[in-house]
Amino acid sequence: MFTHDCPVKFHGSVQDGISRACGILMTRTIDILESNTYNDHMPIVPPFNPSQSTLNRCGQMSMSQISWSAGFFSSLGLGVIALHRLALPPAIRYLVPIVPLVAGSFYIRALIRDIRGQMDELQLRIYLEAAAVAVCGLFIVMLAYPLLQEAGVIGRLDYWVVLLLLGVLGAAGYANARWRYR
Repeated sequence: MFTHDCPVKFHGSVQDGISRACGILMTRTIDILESNTYNDHMPIVPPFNPSQSTLNRCGQMSMSQISWSAGFFSSLGLGVIALHRLALPPAIRYLVPIVPLVAGSFYIRALIRDIRGQMDELQLRIYLEAAAVAVCGLFIVMLAYPLLQEAGVIGRLDYWVVLLLLGVLGAAGYANARWRYR
């Protein structure tokens, strides 16, 4: 019988049992590797079929996500039109921006549910790191912005600059995480 020292060290009969199990495992592994029937013991992996894979759903929007995003953008557009073109009482003017915020929060909930259901742990970790880089980078820039503006380095902040910065930081975080976990 093949004897092998098990890397796990215990005392007494537990160590003997584990050493015996490691020895049997090593003997069986060497027998398989030295025999001509190596392929008979290995499981056959079927070829990749994209229609049966869960990866082909990755990134697809659910109906809930589509409907909440449509609700968000339509309420946002209607709200902008209503605030600019209609003479609304102050109470209504304060309620108009709340509708897109509620629809946007339901969209985020649907998005997170879809991401959790469609991605594996590695993809989730990559997206989490990309989101962390984007949010933290934007937070740092927003905190330093008044100082940069006061020094005359940059001008008035436009919301398109914030969106662009968020996209660039998110893409950089995603590329960095993908490169690290390749």
